[in-house]
Amino acid sequence: MKWDRFGFLAVSVLGALVAGCGETDSVVDAYRESDGDLRLVHFVVDADSPLVQGTNDLRISLREVASDAPITGANPTIMAMMPAMAHGNSESPAIKELGEGAYLAPGLSLPMAGRWEIHLGAMLADKHDSVKFTYDVR
Repeated sequence: MKWDRFGFLAVSVLGALVAGCGETDSVVDAYRESDGDLRLVHFVVDADSPLVQGTNDLRISLREVASDAPITGANPTIMAMMPAMAHGNSESPAIKELGEGAYLAPGLSLPMAGRWEIHLGAMLADKHDSVKFTYDVR
């Protein structure tokens, strides 16, 4: 009898935890980080608030995966795509280099609410590394 109550309690608690977690892609804050597909560049993206429908200013940090050194002169690129609608934003912002591996992408336009993919690219040692981050925009 004691184990029956324990089992019920454990299943109830586990169910509540799983239900409360939600999808990992539905995280609303703007912070994302990951190594690029070639594992050359470590990309970090952040903003002062969650991404919203309209324009967003993104801070980007680029560091070498091998040495953790900041990457300057990386000529980063940014593109937003909305897979459900099979289209991207109309214009990608010009990325400004701030120094010490920091960059600013001002005015990234996300014209509708929904799931967006932000594709970033950067050059390191004549190789182009890239990464994709997913955002649920409200």
